[in-house]
Amino acid sequence: MKRNRLLLSVIIVIFLNCSLKAQSYGENAVFLKSGSILYGKILEENPGKDLKLEIIGNNILVLPYNDIEKIIKSEPKSLSGEYRSSPIEISPAYSFYGGTTNSQGFTVISSYYFPFHMSTGLGLGVEKFNYHVLPVFAELKYSMMCSQVIPYIYGHFGYAFPLSKSSSDANAEINHGGILAAGGIGIRKNFARQNAFIFSVGYRYQKLRTNSDYNYYWGNPDYSVEKIDQLKRISITIGLLFNN
Repeated sequence: MKRNRLLLSVIIVIFLNCSLKAQSYGENAVFLKSGSILYGKILEENPGKDLKLEIIGNNILVLPYNDIEKIIKSEPKSLSGEYRSSPIEISPAYSFYGGTTNSQGFTVISSYYFPFHMSTGLGLGVEKFNYHVLPVFAELKYSMMCSQVIPYIYGHFGYAFPLSKSSSDANAEINHGGILAAGGIGIRKNFARQNAFIFSVGYRYQKLRTNSDYNYYWGNPDYSVEKIDQLKRISITIGLLFNN
């Protein structure tokens, strides 16, 4: 437990540090002949005359072109070192869920990345809790810009459908699955032009409902019992991300 808290604390520190760095980075870098570097959004560019740049704090600077040594724009590579040939991303991942009984699962998420660092997607997979389920969920994620290491926060919401139904000669159990929700923070480490490693720590909620019919003789059940489990687990996820 202490190890999980320490790991979570380290990720939070990195996330906050990169958040502050992201505020000082704009979409473009303007290198001046004086040696200064300005980061911001280019509002207007008149080659040979001047350049209008919006920097942090919504301040607008008009720079004479003679004072500019070079300009590095966000396309095709952002200042974070992150390449994107397409807004579509696919992420297969393996998750461990801690608790009284350890669980695990494999999921694949297909998402669309927006220019303002937000992405939305749909995911599905196979997971094992009290029984095997098929999770189908929506994802919302916000990524920060920080060199080759990009922290992010995420949220999931959906439903887990049962993949197994257990029964015996006299009794029957019917699994119904239930809603799921998750949230956490993670780190993305780019290792190729279109690929990255991902690692995250978060919280996972899973509701599972099971109906049990108890029969002492063949025929109608003597009585039925509905069991509802509300599982609350710490999740650790590792995986890959591919930018198509």
